[in-house]
Amino acid sequence: MKKNFTTKIKTFVLAFLMLGYALNFKAQAPAQCTDVVLQAFGWDSYQLSKWTNLNAMASEIGANFDMVWLPPSGNDLNPSNSMGYLPVYYFNQNSSFGSQAELILLISSLKNNGARAMADVVINHRNGATNWTDFPSETYKGLTYSWGSETICNGDEVKDAAGQATPTGANDTGENYAAARDIDHTNSNVQNTIKAYLDFLKNEIGYDGWRYDLVKGFSGNFIEMYNNSANAHLSVGEFWDGNYDYVKGWIDATNKTSTAFDFPQKYQINKAFNNGLNLTELVWAGQPAGLAHHATTKRYAMTFIDNHDTGRSDAGHDHSRFTGNVLAAHAFILSGPGIPCVWINHWNNTNYKAKINELIAARKKVGLHSESPVTVNHSASDIYVATATGLSGSLIVKIGTAAYSAPDDYQLQTSGPDYAVWTKGGQEIVEPTPAGPIKVQFKNTDNWSQVKIYAWTDSGAILGDWPGIPATTEADNWVSYLFDESVTKVNVVFNNGSNEAQTGDITNITSSGCYVFNGHKAVPLITDCPQLSTYAPVASVTKAVPTIFPNPATKTITISFAQGATVDIININGSIVLSKSIMEGSTSVDLSNLQPGLYFVVIEDENGNTSVEKLLKK
Repeated sequence: MKKNFTTKIKTFVLAFLMLGYALNFKAQAPAQCTDVVLQAFGWDSYQLSKWTNLNAMASEIGANFDMVWLPPSGNDLNPSNSMGYLPVYYFNQNSSFGSQAELILLISSLKNNGARAMADVVINHRNGATNWTDFPSETYKGLTYSWGSETICNGDEVKDAAGQATPTGANDTGENYAAARDIDHTNSNVQNTIKAYLDFLKNEIGYDGWRYDLVKGFSGNFIEMYNNSANAHLSVGEFWDGNYDYVKGWIDATNKTSTAFDFPQKYQINKAFNNGLNLTELVWAGQPAGLAHHATTKRYAMTFIDNHDTGRSDAGHDHSRFTGNVLAAHAFILSGPGIPCVWINHWNNTNYKAKINELIAARKKVGLHSESPVTVNHSASDIYVATATGLSGSLIVKIGTAAYSAPDDYQLQTSGPDYAVWTKGGQEIVEPTPAGPIKVQFKNTDNWSQVKIYAWTDSGAILGDWPGIPATTEADNWVSYLFDESVTKVNVVFNNGSNEAQTGDITNITSSGCYVFNGHKAVPLITDCPQLSTYAPVASVTKAVPTIFPNPATKTITISFAQGATVDIININGSIVLSKSIMEGSTSVDLSNLQPGLYFVVIEDENGNTSVEKLLKK
C-alpha cells in the first residue's frame, strides 16, 4: 500500500512541476525568481577570481548565493592579463583565470554546493588571431565554423584600415564598437555559430545562464533567437543606460526572454547616497525606483550597486561608482523586487560580508522574489521605509538617519549604520553551524621523499617559517593536515621541504578539500575526496540533500546522498521508467535505455522524505 500511495503523491507533485516547467520552458526570466546572484570578479581581479581560488570558496558561496556570474572564460590569446572582453576563440575556454579543466571543475563544485554558474557572453564583437579579421576556424560536434569578412558589419572601422579585409556584412543593427569587429548577427553562419557556442557553454562546460555583454551593439530580437536555442535558466543583458524606457524597450525587443541590469535604479541609488542622503531618489511613483518600480518590468530587473565596470576607482572610469553607505544600499536591493546581484568586491570585504549574508538570509526567510509586491511606507530625504511581501512572509526595511519603530509583530533580523530589516512569518533563520575543522589533503604524485605544509592567514604564518611542518602521511601517496577549529580561513603551499619543488599558493580555503599536484605549481581541487582505508572521508563531502551530476546527461548520472534511498525516474507522461535503490554515498545510474528528453528524478529517503529534480537526457 505504501508504494501505491507514494506513487500517487509523486504523480500529483509532478503534475504541478511539469505544468510550471511547460509555462517557463524557454523563459530565461523566470517568474517569481528567488535567486540572489554573486558577480565573482572585478576589473583585473585575476588572482581573486582564479578558478582554483573560487573553487576553494564554493561552499561559502553556495551557502549564500544561487547563481555566480563568472568573467569571460574564452581564450583571447592573452593568457595572463586579459579580462576576456575582446574574444578570439569560442570553443576554447582557457583564459587568464585558469584552464578549461579548472573551469569545469569550478562549475561542478558550485553546483554541488547549490549555486549555478552564469557565463559572460561577448558576442557583439570579435577579434582576429593575428590581425583585425582573421577569425580562427573552430570545430564542435563534427561541424567546423569559419568566418570571413561577410560576418563583419559593413560600417566597421576595418573598412578604412590598410592591409585588412573589407567588411561585406549587413548594416549594424545597434551601436558601433571600435575596439573590435562588429559582428553581423543577420548572417546565418554567425547565428549558427553562436547557437553552437551557447550549446557548448551549457552542455560541455556546465553553465546555466548568460550575461550578455554590450547588448546595445545589436538588436534585441537576436537575444530571443539565441535564448530560445540555448534554453538556459537565466539570461541578463548589459543595456547600459539610465533611461527606463530604453531599457524596457530592449527587454521588449527580446520578447521578454531576458532580464536586464537595472541601470535606471543603479543611478537612482547613486543619487540617493553619493552626496549626502536624499532618499526620495529611491522612489518612483510610490515604488522602488528603476525597472523594479513597475509591475510589468520588475520581473526583468537585475538590481545591483556596482559591478566590475561601474565600480572601478581609476581616473576616467569612476564616473558611475557608488561611494555611499554600501550596507544600506544593499539593504535596499535585497529587500525589494528584482533579482539582486552582489559584487564580490563588496561581499569579500571583511567589513561587509557578514552583514550582506544576514540581509540575504532575511530575504530568503520570507521568500522575497523578483515580482514581490512592495508598499513604500515612508519616503523623505532622511528616511525610506518599505514593506515587501514574499512567498512565505514579509519584511520591512528602514534606511536613513530618521527614527523608526517597526510594528510589534515584526522581528528584527539585521541592522547597521542607518539601516535595519524586520521580518514577519517565513522560515526561521538558522545560523550556519561550523563545518568542522578544515582538513586539506594533497596527493604527492611526484613521489617527493617528504611533504611539508606551509600555511598562513591574514595575521601571518601559523605553522612556522618556510617550508613549514611535515604533513601527515596517508595511503596511496596522499598526505593531509587537520587545522585547529579556530582556523576558519587559511592559505597553504605544499612543498618537498626545500625550494626545489612546491605547489602554487592555495588561497582562501574555508572548508575541507583535496588537491593534486600536476608538476607545474598548479593544484587542481578534487570535488570529492577519495575514501582511503587509512582515514575517514572528509565530513563536508557528504551533503544533506541529493546531488545529481551531470545534468544534462548522456549515458549515466551519479547520485550522491547522505543515506540509503529509492530512486524513481519518471517521464513527462508521469510513468516510472526506471527504479533503483541507492546506498549512502555515490551511486551510478545507467540511462542508456532511456530516450532523449525531459525526466524527473524522485528520491525518497528512508524516512519517507521526497525530493524531485528535473533531468535532461541527451
